[in-house]
Amino acid sequence: MNSMIRKPTVASPWWQFLGRSIYAKQLLQYVLIILLISGVIGLLFFNTAKDHLEKEVGRKLQYIARIGAKSAPLERLQLIRVGDDQTRMVRREKEKLQEIREATGVQRIVVFRPDGFRLLDLDDAQIGSALELPHLTEAMRVRLAAGESVNTSGYLAADDDFFISAYAPIAD
Repeated sequence: MNSMIRKPTVASPWWQFLGRSIYAKQLLQYVLIILLISGVIGLLFFNTAKDHLEKEVGRKLQYIARIGAKSAPLERLQLIRVGDDQTRMVRREKEKLQEIREATGVQRIVVFRPDGFRLLDLDDAQIGSALELPHLTEAMRVRLAAGESVNTSGYLAADDDFFISAYAPIAD
């Protein structure tokens, strides 16, 4: 007697199912189209939302910069010289800036002259030390000289933190 032994049937992998059914092929096409459209819309929404958020945060930082600029009278700032770090006037001006920083939650407040001469810095930098501001462009400096406040767009700092900076001129 010659009996044939049948091999057990093995379930086909799922991708072979796609080759057999028109329904499966159409379903896959629709899912891919929906994912592609959702991805494009999501990317566009993210970029738009990020731009609006940067503008809003920049505008609010400009308000804070203006408050800081108004709290430091020009006539007092003109009296600050190198080595005045511990004078009563400088300590009082730093206290006012510290109150603004605590109330608003900004990370850093610095008062400086247009040439980069540091006048007041809450991070204990020496008066007169050079302040490097690579994100403050020449166009921004012109606007500051005209009496307008400005802000940078978002940038990554050296420690990979995301920052937006704002600047305001100190007026008479």
